[in-house]
Amino acid sequence: MSVQIRNAIGFIMVLVLVLVACADQGAPDDGDADTTQQGMAVGFTGLSDGQAVSPDHVFTVRASSDARVTEITIEFGGQTIELEPRGSNTLRLSDLVADDLEDGAYTLVVSVTDSEDRTAEASVAFSVDASAPVTDPGDDVDDDAVVREVRAFLTSPTGGVVSGDVDVIAVVETRNVNSRRVSFFLDGTLIDEEPTIESMPSTGEFVRQRYTVSWDTTEFADGDVEVSVVAETGDGVVSATASVEVTVANEDVVDPDLSWMAPASDSTVSGAAVTLQVEATDDVGVDSVRFYVSGSLVGDGVAAGDEFSFDWDSTSVPDGSVSIEARASDAAGNVTSESLSVTVANADTVAPSVSWMAPASDSTVSGAAVTLQ
Repeated sequence: MSVQIRNAIGFIMVLVLVLVACADQGAPDDGDADTTQQGMAVGFTGLSDGQAVSPDHVFTVRASSDARVTEITIEFGGQTIELEPRGSNTLRLSDLVADDLEDGAYTLVVSVTDSEDRTAEASVAFSVDASAPVTDPGDDVDDDAVVREVRAFLTSPTGGVVSGDVDVIAVVETRNVNSRRVSFFLDGTLIDEEPTIESMPSTGEFVRQRYTVSWDTTEFADGDVEVSVVAETGDGVVSATASVEVTVANEDVVDPDLSWMAPASDSTVSGAAVTLQVEATDDVGVDSVRFYVSGSLVGDGVAAGDEFSFDWDSTSVPDGSVSIEARASDAAGNVTSESLSVTVANADTVAPSVSWMAPASDSTVSGAAVTLQ
């Protein structure tokens, strides 16, 4: 075989190998939008690699399985967003982030899990350009596709008596919420003040923030006031409320008036039901009356108008002198106490035993000194 023929055959073989390699490398890649698991598929409609879109661009996430789709999540803008587990979810890009969507390059990753615990994943790389045409969502955007949640908790005040300037504080937790409104109310009237906002560490998928407004309680008459907070999404679709009742007491600095009705001071008492009774009044109102014996609480007085009474078991203490104290307080925390002393003498019900020693029965006695014994 000539040298020319051998060289020609070698060239042809090299050419064939190059063509095969190029065919392997150049085989079309269906992209991340196709299935990554046998029997499952995930992809996008209306959003493709390299596309420049507006922040309000609308697209659809598609997911399917030969079993049952149980979970769909999106990784976008540093957040993990949960979608409804169904065949398609039509979304608006700006709804997927908490803040404004700035121009730039982005990657969106969708993960799907089915009832067989299989997973499939798709991703798309695109850019956001505020000058790009805005797609007209019409009726296609599914506002329920993204599971949005709002929680609200009042952490101050927590109840009881308040006075002066009070910080009203609420912790609000949101998931998959782009914008939110938080409003505070006093007896249903809006506190017309912009709250201060502090970021807090996130809890799982929930973004947490602390909202604070100042309340001048002196603008309210003393008495009960309901403090409430309403947190809601920017569109008002999802909301949460929390409330607490407090007692405003700014002007009440007067102690209650208190006087004993029973028992009488220095009297003797006995039995299992000794009535302790006082009369208590206050310029605003008596909140409670409590009775103490030798410094220990024995019970709360039962109100009947201005009179407060309690039945005390005197057999619970040894016989002898004891101190009884009544303490009357109002809602503002003003307290008056009055004490008296009584002697506890619970009756001995056992009769003494007696027998004659002298003189003998039926005997005859005489004289000026007959011994009786």
